[in-house]
Amino acid sequence: MDFVKDDLTRLVALINEHNTAFLDGRTVINTETSQATNALSQSTMLWHCRLGHYHYAGIKKLTKQKLMTGLELKFKNTDHSQICKPCLAGKMNAKPFKSLKHCASAPLELVHSNVHYVTNLTFTGFKYWITFIDDFSCFHIGIPLRAKSHTFKAFKHYKAYAENHLD
Repeated sequence: MDFVKDDLTRLVALINEHNTAFLDGRTVINTETSQATNALSQSTMLWHCRLGHYHYAGIKKLTKQKLMTGLELKFKNTDHSQICKPCLAGKMNAKPFKSLKHCASAPLELVHSNVHYVTNLTFTGFKYWITFIDDFSCFHIGIPLRAKSHTFKAFKHYKAYAENHLD
């Protein structure tokens, strides 16, 4: 399968016996596009962003080894000290929460619940649904609601059903 644009083959995909296509990994050198980069801004921060937040040492290697034709960047000693907020945010992490198998020591001692909004009204007129999960046994159920004000009534139904089901 050939992908053609402006009478030039841009991509080639090979199709196997299972009718699955795989792109051929060859690249075509396009001097017109690479020459256009000379007219663009030569900011290393700009190219850091354009190259998917690639690290500065890697960008320096690309230019020094002429792996990107047409790109001439002049590196300064301060280039590596530039702060990229998206990169900084991506490297942030939080300490993991302590893992607890079960907080409850008996059925129905601790029940987790959440009310969910339904974006499209159901055919029978329900706008919400509520979930109840017993922490000890993982017994769970979902109940549709016409309004949020029916939450306590749904909980009473869950409690009666769960007590009967869990003895």
